[in-house]
Amino acid sequence: MANQINTQSPLLVLASKSPRRIELIRSSWPHSFAIKPSNEKEDEPNKNESVQSYTSRIALEKAKAISNNEYPNRFFVGADTAVSVDGSILLKPSSEFDASKMLDKLRDRVHIVSTSISITSMLINQPIIVSKTTRVEFRNYTDDEINRYVSTGAPFDKSGGYAIQDRRFKPATKIDGCYLNVVGLPICTLKEQIDKISPDYAKSIKLLSCNDC
Repeated sequence: MANQINTQSPLLVLASKSPRRIELIRSSWPHSFAIKPSNEKEDEPNKNESVQSYTSRIALEKAKAISNNEYPNRFFVGADTAVSVDGSILLKPSSEFDASKMLDKLRDRVHIVSTSISITSMLINQPIIVSKTTRVEFRNYTDDEINRYVSTGAPFDKSGGYAIQDRRFKPATKIDGCYLNVVGLPICTLKEQIDKISPDYAKSIKLLSCNDC
């Protein structure tokens, strides 16, 4: 069962409550796993902090918050995603106005999506922290489309206020890089990092439908 802890075998524990990340782990990781959202409040970006530096810092905080040394063969995984445009880091919108403003800023432009993954385990001396970026170009959608999308409530748990996989809004015209990185968890990167710790477990990870992978 995904929500049970099997202390007899290595187990992946994901520090996330994101439905997208949970589904990606469920689809790609064939072994037992558990979901344990971090209770840590995500900090705001520091002044002049790059988007990669920010997501790396938050991903590490999430992984450390759920780490437990009682289980030496366990992988504790934290991930964080943010959007960068014009030097500004866009997180999750806090209101309809905020969501509309984000989508207006991203309209008909290219932006960067950064997802960082951090892994802690007693099998390694130091936590792993790695970032992946994807360039995304948005179409010139209308104000009415923004209003309709925001009214659904969909933007509020998503960095930048959008889901790349949304079949109705379909905001992107071009994606340069890893698609799953924009969804919120690049499985290719997770597999590469698990391979550094346990090649046998890495072999069984399914890459799913990611062009970059």
